[in-house]
Amino acid sequence: MSNKSESIARWRRKTKQRIVDAFGGQCCICGYNKYNGSLSLHHIDPSTKDARVSKFMANPCSWERIVTEARKCILVCNNCHSELHGGVIDIPKKIKLFNEEYSEYKEETKQTPCVVCGKLKPERNLTCSRICSSKRTGKVDWDSIDLIKELKTKSFAEIADKLNISDMAVRKRYKKLTLE
Repeated sequence: MSNKSESIARWRRKTKQRIVDAFGGQCCICGYNKYNGSLSLHHIDPSTKDARVSKFMANPCSWERIVTEARKCILVCNNCHSELHGGVIDIPKKIKLFNEEYSEYKEETKQTPCVVCGKLKPERNLTCSRICSSKRTGKVDWDSIDLIKELKTKSFAEIADKLNISDMAVRKRYKKLTLE
């Protein structure tokens, strides 16, 4: 699995856990709490539904968007969800709704200085902003590097890691050298 895929899978697990926690950790009808994958959100009033929460989980989005939709829902297990849609049971009068203490969410990440301006930024990013990222462009002294020779023993990615740039930047330079 690629780093991006792992990151998205981790985001999905953490987000699902946060949603479940915000509703008390169990089905509001029967109390089921064994497996988060068997719990889902059910819109109390389908006419207020702007989007399916599962759509948010498929494509990572902001916590604020998820909270906006979650406030219109209750947490139910798959059995109770099916029975609600089948008209077998009704939503109880007294149910646990979204806990507003969970509406604000900022993931704590390790901070390191930006390589351009020194401002703190998430460790996974090289620079703090696109502005700083664009200032980095062109900082490689290509005249001091024999790229053709380097590519005989190293991959584009290895050279990129060594120079602290993207492999695409190395490929562009290679293309420029071979066209000249």
